[in-house]
Amino acid sequence: MALPTRDRLPLILIRGFGGLDVEDEKRIAYQGFNDGTVYPGKRGENYIYEGFILRFLKSSWRYHDATNVVGYYRSKVTEGQFPLPDELSFLPTEYFVDDKVVIDPAMALNLIRTKEDPLRTLWVFRYYDLDDRKFKIYGEALVRLIDFIRSLTAHKRKDGSEPLVNIIAHSMGGLLVREVIQRTYPDSDRKADDYINKIVTLGTPHQGISFQFLKNWIGIEAEKELEHFNPVFQKDDTKRESFTQLKEYFPLDRILTVVGTNYRTYKVSASSLANRLFSISGEFGPTYNRSDGLVKQQYAQIPEAPRTFIHKCHGGFDSLVTARESFEVATRFFFGNVRARLRLVKAKILRGQDFFGKSEFFFGVSIKPRRVDFELFHQSPEAENCYGPFHKDDPER
Repeated sequence: MALPTRDRLPLILIRGFGGLDVEDEKRIAYQGFNDGTVYPGKRGENYIYEGFILRFLKSSWRYHDATNVVGYYRSKVTEGQFPLPDELSFLPTEYFVDDKVVIDPAMALNLIRTKEDPLRTLWVFRYYDLDDRKFKIYGEALVRLIDFIRSLTAHKRKDGSEPLVNIIAHSMGGLLVREVIQRTYPDSDRKADDYINKIVTLGTPHQGISFQFLKNWIGIEAEKELEHFNPVFQKDDTKRESFTQLKEYFPLDRILTVVGTNYRTYKVSASSLANRLFSISGEFGPTYNRSDGLVKQQYAQIPEAPRTFIHKCHGGFDSLVTARESFEVATRFFFGNVRARLRLVKAKILRGQDFFGKSEFFFGVSIKPRRVDFELFHQSPEAENCYGPFHKDDPER
């Protein structure tokens, strides 16, 4: 197992599905990772967030875009651009031909000639373009992309070593990463932690979706593929693809799950209503929604893995994909060198008790870093994610 690192590493961005018709999504150059949010009530550096892509390019880490180096096609590329330049002779011929995911020679040449740090590259995984809806195909394509990145980067580095990669994945994109971890790499006798450093998932339904018209939403027809979204399947200890088995294939402390809580701003009202109707254990019935509009808060988490809450919806304007908070928590998870723990040792409630019935109390906290007017962790009554209810003395809680 390769050890985790805080070093700058190639970063892969993976978007979730956009619905039945993804033709419009294909025309979006960076799959929404170039969309940001304007915050009129804030000032200075906090005023405009440019989105993941541009913020990484402008940041002190100075990443540069390498997305065009790899092409994604609906059918196999059967004719390569041969002969290849001598500078690309270190790459296997099959990287350029006989697959739906291939390296573009001209763009690869440009990448290895640039003076930019080869470790600080951004890659958008455009799996929509493959015109396929099978997890197996996506998993193989993502592993192929990682192999490309490692080979190109190793050639540019002075020591020739192949780096690990970091991944940010939204919604179903996180399940594609798990497909790679729990099936694709093991099926080829490889371990994912030798190739992937850290993973941040944004609103990924790790434990499934709590309502059952998902087939019409994402357009996946094969029953085997739909199983990935079934809560019963995800909890089945006998299934190696279930979230309960993830720890057997990848260290959980290298996965951060970012959980959205603002279902009210999600524009797909049918799914938001369904999350209220199809409540899960411990949610106190339809009184609460407890979702990002699509994915339940509980189901967006992986037990024992780090997690944080941000008060954003699943997708769209000012969402998990486009909000400044997602960038802040992801970069701290990848590059941060400080770890803090907050413990409540003892508390006494002095007011607010009901004269009639049973009093219940909830406890929450929100955290902001200095000079950044955005929360890294959010709990509130509006987010419906506070700890509780507490209604009696309980030293263990």
